[in-house]
Amino acid sequence: MVNPKTLRQAIVTGLTGATSAGASVYDSRMSPWQPSELPALTVYSQSANEQNLSISSAFMRRIETIVVEAIVSGTVDADVASDLDDLEDQVKTFLLTNQTWSADIEKIGSIAVKRGRDIESGKRTMISQIGIQVEYVVAYEPVIGDDLDTVDLTVDEPTDTPQVEAIYTLP
Repeated sequence: MVNPKTLRQAIVTGLTGATSAGASVYDSRMSPWQPSELPALTVYSQSANEQNLSISSAFMRRIETIVVEAIVSGTVDADVASDLDDLEDQVKTFLLTNQTWSADIEKIGSIAVKRGRDIESGKRTMISQIGIQVEYVVAYEPVIGDDLDTVDLTVDEPTDTPQVEAIYTLP
């Protein structure tokens, strides 16, 4: 069943070793990055919205935004920017062309990119937040109370066609 966790895990698995971040790909990591760990990617769920598919249905269309955050570091600004551009392109290419992570979604709605940088330290760090909006259907199982205690069956066969009569006893 598709859900935010399975989407994130599939993206992490697919991106591991497939970009210049190598094995530095994490699910929902929020701890501070050390320069030796960069470049790196972290994948997290940012937002979601659900819309009912019909009045009496337990099926919802979920519109989920998953973010792949790319982090690079270096000492020369132009090199850091170039490395971030390359990593961003690798991530977007994976998200749009690799169907191993997206087999259960209905569609990719959009991709939005936000960039930022940290120029306070001796190491220049740049971040690209690549948000991908996906749509899929979620089915919620209805809760049905079961007050049925006993079922009495009487089978009457006076004719060639057997008739079955069921008597239900409710509390």
